[in-house]
Amino acid sequence: MKRERLPTTRSSVTHRGQVASTRFYLTIGLYDDGRPGELFIVIGKEGSTVAGWADSFGIAISMLLQSGWSHKELATKFRGSQFEPRGYTQHPDLQEVSSIVDYIFRWMEVQFDR
Repeated sequence: MKRERLPTTRSSVTHRGQVASTRFYLTIGLYDDGRPGELFIVIGKEGSTVAGWADSFGIAISMLLQSGWSHKELATKFRGSQFEPRGYTQHPDLQEVSSIVDYIFRWMEVQFDR
């Protein structure tokens, strides 16, 4: 698949989330038509293992989005992933999740499938 890069200047949505006691920020860069095209995840302290995982995962998901995968297709693969931290959230549509990855893709469905 050919990679469709985002415009140099683009809109984005930033969301603060929390799973159990772990807080994080998601920033989704958008194509001009409103489709998600990149994902940045900021979590924990810079340089930590979790922060490194989040950076790497965000890059991989961004490349998939830019290669033609939709957020819906990715959600079917990643929604329901189970690992710590898991538990309750402060989001009214996502009261309990099985991981931060589960939260990310369930939130993207709520955000972009309206």
